Amino acid sequence: MISPLLERFFNATQRRIAPDNLAVAEEDAVIEVGSITRQAAHYYERMRRAVDYADDHVLRRSAIERIIKRKMTFGITPSSIGNDLIIELIQAGYLPSGKLSQRIVPIVQGVIEKALTFMEYVREADPKMRSVLFDARVLSLCACEIEDILFSRVIQEEAATLFFDAIHDRVDVIGEDMSQAEINVQIYIAVRKSLLGRDMPRLFFDVWRLYYPDWEAFTSRTDEGKQQLRAAARDFVAAKGYIERHLKHPVQLRLVAKLKNDAMFYAIIMTIAERYGDDAKKIFSTPDLLSAEVGEFVSQKYGEEKRRVKSMARRAVIYIFLTKIILALAIELPYDIFIAGGIHYGALFINIVFHPVLLFIITAWVAVGSAENTARIIRGVDEASRGDMPGKIVLRMKRWNGLLLISYALYGFFFLFSFGSIIAFLSGIGFTAVSIALFLMFLTLVSFFGFRIRHAAKRWVVRVHDEKLASFAMDLVTLPIVTLGKWLTQTFSSINIFVFILDFIIETPFKALLKAFDSFVIFIKEKKEELY
Repeated sequence: MISPLLERFFNATQRRIAPDNLAVAEEDAVIEVGSITRQAAHYYERMRRAVDYADDHVLRRSAIERIIKRKMTFGITPSSIGNDLIIELIQAGYLPSGKLSQRIVPIVQGVIEKALTFMEYVREADPKMRSVLFDARVLSLCACEIEDILFSRVIQEEAATLFFDAIHDRVDVIGEDMSQAEINVQIYIAVRKSLLGRDMPRLFFDVWRLYYPDWEAFTSRTDEGKQQLRAAARDFVAAKGYIERHLKHPVQLRLVAKLKNDAMFYAIIMTIAERYGDDAKKIFSTPDLLSAEVGEFVSQKYGEEKRRVKSMARRAVIYIFLTKIILALAIELPYDIFIAGGIHYGALFINIVFHPVLLFIITAWVAVGSAENTARIIRGVDEASRGDMPGKIVLRMKRWNGLLLISYALYGFFFLFSFGSIIAFLSGIGFTAVSIALFLMFLTLVSFFGFRIRHAAKRWVVRVHDEKLASFAMDLVTLPIVTLGKWLTQTFSSINIFVFILDFIIETPFKALLKAFDSFVIFIKEKKEELY
């Protein structure tokens, strides 16, 4: 017997159909891209993915954002950005060629025009908003909205609502002075992070829509729409501050970890609903069918995760290796020659080779599941579908006291011990100060990348709270290194020299060349037709 919440979920997904923006009527003109340019652009996109350490599910929205940004940066006429964006997404393989109606272009163009108008109104309301960071935030909102238009998220949104409704009464926050409305926003964010894997720009857009529920209906093409945009522009600074406070709040950061198992079960419910549509309800109402379907799904996911982990590890190794070579040639080698008085070939070799090898070792052998784990998942999905989820989710937020101060002091000791031991060893074998700094920086990055990849591999592994002494001891030594790597990654996430070179030095002329070649191919076809 399925729960009333799951019944409501199935009814909602049956009522809501995906936007018909991509449907092609017989009388419609379609958007086509030549196979030669499509292949060339697709290979370029694959090459770019190899040097971008962003997660796979983020790359599509990032592609939309960077194309718009590049067009604006290099002075492309705003009125043509929508059409160029669709063509480039087809070329890169994100959209199919010959299967999209031209009607989609003005819809996408309207979103871009709205973003540009909104930028203008915010700057009028607050001249301080003339900054690269502000532009990036608005472009991110624009890219998220366009992604929702081009790629339907109907079932994902309904699944997130189902998950929220199932857990929000179970969450108790102790030690934090928050209203229930504020706690609900934290649960809303945690649900989307844990269930849908949303990153920060996407989460900002999700909470933005809580702040402005009718944002998608806003337009710059009517007087009423412009008034709505002006009103939102006047409140932008306050809204941005409100959203960012929620995105950084420790409650949802803690809650995401607590929701790991539940999110897995609801992700399977969501996937079965996407796969079977109206027949999904029958599967959940029949225990044997549900058990067989979940078992088959999980086995399939184990194989997919193995391939995904290998892909993530390969991209991270390439990124680390190429970055190390450039920094060694640009910083370490000149320092050795002109300041240290000679090249330390051993340190140079270790600094180039050690970290990619370490990352390979960390990610080479990762367990993604077992028969026992599959049985736990089948049981968990069954309980979730019946609304029989266990107990309260209690978050005890930290308050400053003597014990917490002692904990931080001990953590600081192990932080200094970990890095001090490494620095002492490297100094002993002749590393210079620059070599040590580079070694430590990449050690933290590699440790965090490895941690993230191993964590991703366990997406379909039920977390069992069974702390072991050996694991705890390893955490004491490695946690400071991984934590610093996370901070460096988040702080300098926008500083990726290879992505910069590809996006602003190679991609612009390359895409211009593809556009010219496409026009030339059309010209040749027209000339050939004139012969008949």
